[in-house]
Amino acid sequence: METNDLKPDFERIIQIMNLPESIAKKYLSERWEGIIKGRIPYAEKDIQELKALLEEFNLESCYNDFLFLANENQRLNKGITELKETASKFHGKQDELLYALKFLFNNDTENIILDLKEKIHINKTSISNQILIQVIKKALLEYFIETDIYIEQGFSKIEEIEDWGRYFDFILLEKECYSVKKGRRSKHSLAGKTIDYLQKYLQEYSEIKAEKGTSISRRQASFIYKFLNIFEIIPDKLAWEEDNIRHILTKYREKQSKKNPAPNIEKAIKEYSEYSEGMKAKIKKINKNKLP
Repeated sequence: METNDLKPDFERIIQIMNLPESIAKKYLSERWEGIIKGRIPYAEKDIQELKALLEEFNLESCYNDFLFLANENQRLNKGITELKETASKFHGKQDELLYALKFLFNNDTENIILDLKEKIHINKTSISNQILIQVIKKALLEYFIETDIYIEQGFSKIEEIEDWGRYFDFILLEKECYSVKKGRRSKHSLAGKTIDYLQKYLQEYSEIKAEKGTSISRRQASFIYKFLNIFEIIPDKLAWEEDNIRHILTKYREKQSKKNPAPNIEKAIKEYSEYSEGMKAKIKKINKNKLP
């Protein structure tokens, strides 16, 4: 079976994810093209556990849809994990790095002395040698280039930056450094979203339905629990399997109902596009040394 034979029913995917059709069709079409051409990893074909699960619940004809949902969930989970790692990496460090680089680039090396102190004891030393200071300056700049969001997003090109000191001033003014938001994170929040999608799919496109007035049937919960375990979407083994699925779904939907209405995605994309162009224009002025 070729990968293209595994194409899911995107109309169904759009409906259960409650995505704006005009945006979703383009997004899903581009994603599938990337999958077909091998640019986007896609676990496919012989996932025997998934096939056995679908056979148990008489859902064999839905294999492509559930395979796609599993892949999307794993991609999202990986993205969230990487984002958390990146945020944790930069928390409390990026501002310090920027101020250090700003200082090093806005002052003559011959006038700089770096004092190094041990936190607990009195031990300390200094670096005043210009060559050593240049080595440290270069190393910090290389580290910054690897982690700067504007360079990563293509807003700025390294070879076009003529005045690094002014560039650091700009970054600090924009206050666009990575940060970690404080606050209690809800357990299984990603699983709640996935359970919501799966329950809606079963309710709309299968014979496994919940009765009117109930959020999820026991058979739906049983299928979802087994699906989540196959793809390790819930990392820990839950007791009271179906009851926990119901509990997570209820909590997720309660939380969603209290949120502000979903933003206009088309408007948000337009605003981001305008923001991107504005950022590129500002950085271009810095590169040309014309920033007022």
